[in-house]
Amino acid sequence: MKIKTKQIKVKQLLHGGDYNPDQWLEYPDILEEDLRLMKEAKVNCVTLGVFSWARLEPEEGKYDFEWLETMMDRLYDNGIYTILATPTGALPHWMSEKYEEVRKMSGSGIRRLHGNRHNFCPSSPVMRQKMQEMNTCGGRIQLFVNQKPEKAAVFTDGKCTLRSELDAKKHAETSGNA
Repeated sequence: MKIKTKQIKVKQLLHGGDYNPDQWLEYPDILEEDLRLMKEAKVNCVTLGVFSWARLEPEEGKYDFEWLETMMDRLYDNGIYTILATPTGALPHWMSEKYEEVRKMSGSGIRRLHGNRHNFCPSSPVMRQKMQEMNTCGGRIQLFVNQKPEKAAVFTDGKCTLRSELDAKKHAETSGNA
């Protein structure tokens, strides 16, 4: 599947930085204040997702991109572009616990504890697989950003499927239109 991209010409310097709203989703007043302050500082571009793996995949194979799309929409509505990052900056706890080999190893051969940023072992086959799953799922989600279906996704059999696609397939099977 070829992903279409849209080139935009920006007539101004992109000004911004990393933004981690996933830390404050339960506090909408903080998110509103963030937007107000960004507009006041003339921020027009932010990076999202750097440390959000635990929010994007709270359980192994179960993805939630709804909050991310909502945040992207809110930023765009306020004149702020989004650069999506891969979320490898912070591993979810479930991954570090289940797959010890995804964590970095010290020079003395001891695995580092969970909780540090950028604490993944790039030579771990499990880590490479998990990164590929996240990036593949994220790529699929991007195709649907403007369509507004339910954004929860499930990763099974090497494919990321949107919940809305699963519901449509299930409906087709039960109605005999599969």
